[in-house]
Amino acid sequence: MGHGEKDEELVSSYETQIRQCFDYYEALLATQTNLAGNNYTVVDIFHLPWIAFLEKLGMWHEV
Repeated sequence: MGHGEKDEELVSSYETQIRQCFDYYEALLATQTNLAGNNYTVVDIFHLPWIAFLEKLGMWHEV
């Protein structure tokens, strides 16, 4: 996606951060139907484009 050699340490760090975010969302969504509560809001809409980006990262299967 970028230019030059990828920094494996940096990639690993960001993947860890993404997985931690997934864990947080999973815990949150265990108690409510949407990210900002039980109503669908702009917060939920904001996250939609990131789902497509996860496919490019090879992390789609973790969603």
